[in-house]
Amino acid sequence: MKRREWIIVIAGLLPLALRAEKGSAGRITLENFDAAGMGAAIFAESNRARVAEKRARFLPHAQLDAAAADQAVTMAARLRPSHDGPFAGRSNAMERVRQAGLEPELVAENVSAISLPTIDSGETWADDYERLAAVVIKEWMNSPGHRRNLLRRDLTHLGCAARLARVPASPPRVFSVQVFCRPKDERWKPFAER
Repeated sequence: MKRREWIIVIAGLLPLALRAEKGSAGRITLENFDAAGMGAAIFAESNRARVAEKRARFLPHAQLDAAAADQAVTMAARLRPSHDGPFAGRSNAMERVRQAGLEPELVAENVSAISLPTIDSGETWADDYERLAAVVIKEWMNSPGHRRNLLRRDLTHLGCAARLARVPASPPRVFSVQVFCRPKDERWKPFAER
């Protein structure tokens, strides 16, 4: 892993480490939602799922995080999960990745929307980002198409993002996005090196 990629990983995990050091900050709400922390938690949980299935870990990529954030914001604004976008030049995952400054060989995308449990439900998985990310990844792993994207050997890099939005007459929803990519410069590497 290159030095820059290590810096991105460490910077992405720092909010999680600080939160663990201070103890649980309590229930995740619209007021305290940490988008960067949730994105980092989804990335970490994605790699845990891959390792459990004997796949190589994804490498982080800040530009893929930006492409994922673009779609997460769009979904939260529209209050629905979707792979399409309303903006010219950013209407699909490939366009969003190119808009972020990459020229990929392959691109895939997973999107999700889950409602946070109500306080009186007794559910505690929305009390920290690691458990919330585990719920999101579990849902993707239980869906054949999403699972296929998560476990593809020909995709090497991953960007993750999430946004929380208030939905009328419902609990807030977390809109999560994974953007998978294989940059063109990875094209000729043997699978053993990926």
